[in-house]
Amino acid sequence: MNNNNDILRNMEKDLKKQAVNALRKPIQEFTDLVCMILLTAFLTLKLANVITWSWCWVFSPFWIALCWNIILHFAIAYYVNKKFK
Repeated sequence: MNNNNDILRNMEKDLKKQAVNALRKPIQEFTDLVCMILLTAFLTLKLANVITWSWCWVFSPFWIALCWNIILHFAIAYYVNKKFK
C-alpha cells in the first residue's frame, strides 16, 4: 500500500513539473528573444556613441530578463500548486 502511495506522489510531482515547464517555456523563449534583440541594439548604439547611457542601462535587458525569469518561475510554480491541490 505504501509503495502505491509513493508511486502516486511521484507521478503527481512529475505532472506538476511538466505543467510548470509547459507554461514557462513559451513565455521564457519570447522574453529571451526580445531581450537579446534589445541588448544587441543597445550595445551597437553604445559602441557607436549614439547613446550616452551608462553601461548599467545598456545591459539592462540582461538583468531585467534575469529578474523576470526568476519571478516567472515562482509565479507559475505557485499557480500550478494552487491548481493541482
